Amino acid sequence: MLLLNHLRAEICVLALAGADADNPVGTMDDGIEIRPALPMDAPEIIEMLSDLQDYERWLHQSRRPGSAVAHEHYQRMTEWAATNDGAVLVAIVEEEVVGVVSGWMAVDNDPLQEVEYQRYGYVSDIFVSSKVRGKWLATKLLKSIEDHLREVGARRLRIGSLARNAAAVAAYRNFGYEPFEVVLEKDLERWKPVLEPPKPGEAPDPPQDLTGGIEDMDTLPEPPAIEEPQEEEVITPAVAMDQDDDEEDELILDEEWVQSS
Repeated sequence: MLLLNHLRAEICVLALAGADADNPVGTMDDGIEIRPALPMDAPEIIEMLSDLQDYERWLHQSRRPGSAVAHEHYQRMTEWAATNDGAVLVAIVEEEVVGVVSGWMAVDNDPLQEVEYQRYGYVSDIFVSSKVRGKWLATKLLKSIEDHLREVGARRLRIGSLARNAAAVAAYRNFGYEPFEVVLEKDLERWKPVLEPPKPGEAPDPPQDLTGGIEDMDTLPEPPAIEEPQEEEVITPAVAMDQDDDEEDELILDEEWVQSS
C-alpha cells in the first residue's frame, strides 16, 4: 500500500472550490506574479508553513505545533524540490509573498503497481495568505506547479489531505484530482470492544431471547384465512362470449374495440 509520508497539501481557502479546471485562473487582479522562490523569501514561506501546520493541528491532534516544525520542513521541502525535478513557487503581490506551493517528482516502488503508475508528480504544500484569499490565487498556484511537473515528465499528479479537511478535498476534486487510495486510522484508546470477554471462572450471560420466549408462541395471532379465488368471466379484447347454457352462444362484437382497431 502506498503511504504518503507528507500528506500536507492543504488549502485553507475556499476560492479553489469554485475553480474551472479548463480556465483555472479565473478573474484575478493585476500585479500578481508567480515565480520560483528565492532565499530571501524564506522568512515568509516559513511563516506560512507554520500557519499551515497549526491549521492541520486544529484538524487532527497528531500534528505538531507549527513553530516546532516549520523551519525544518522548509529546508526539507526545498531540498527535495531541488533534487527531484521539483519547484517551490511563490505568489507576489505588491512585492510581498502572499502564497506558496511546492512539488516534485516521486517514485513509489510498490511492486503491486504497474510501472507507469510508480512515477508521478507530487504536490506537497500549498498555502495562500488571508490578505488575498478569494482572488483565485490558490488555483493559479496549483496550475503553475502542475505545468512545471508536466514539463519534467509527470503524466499524473498526486496530492494529499487530511480527511477532516473536507473543503480542501472538495477543492482538489474540482480541480481534477480523484481519490486514489484511502488510509484509515483507528484509535485503540478511544474504541474499546463492546462485549468484553468473561473473566476466568465466570460464565458468560446467556444471549437475550429477542422472540419473547417459547411460552409466548401460543399468543401469536392466527394467520388470516385465505379465500378461494372466484371464477370470473373471461372477456377477450375483441369479443365477449355469452355463457348462457340455455341459449346458443353468440359472438358479441366489442364496438369500442372495433372502432379503435
